[in-house]
Amino acid sequence: MTQRYLKGQRPRLTSGKYQADWIYVDDAVEGLIGAACVPEAKGGTFELGTGRLTSVRDVTKEIKHILGSPIDPEFGAEPDRRHEVVRLPELRASKKVLGWSATTSLSDGLRKTVQSFRDAFNKTRGGIMTIGVMLCSDGMRSGERPLIENVAAFF
Repeated sequence: MTQRYLKGQRPRLTSGKYQADWIYVDDAVEGLIGAACVPEAKGGTFELGTGRLTSVRDVTKEIKHILGSPIDPEFGAEPDRRHEVVRLPELRASKKVLGWSATTSLSDGLRKTVQSFRDAFNKTRGGIMTIGVMLCSDGMRSGERPLIENVAAFF
């Protein structure tokens, strides 16, 4: 959607009714690092999130506002995903064991994300940029796979 706005094109979306717990990437990374580094976390399951649901429609409106775009998105242009489940993450273990909680508001996270998209869009002229990431535990032995190998970001 952000890429279409940056190209001056109208975003084509579902109804926008779907709600999700949107978390800023830096907060998610901090939670993942905590899960990998806190000794008490070994063998545990930790969910990450903000504890708040926000609709795709509301996120889209905020991105449009941040970009200052006069273009309205086309809600309903794509079918809704019939079996998409809406749920909030269970955050008690993340707070208790990891001492972690998300700290970036949705508005601040979207502003930072849109700026990153703008910067990448300008550098790649709307292409694809791959970001290599490798997150390993201290005790990783030869032949073991890292916790996260790489992430592709599409701009």
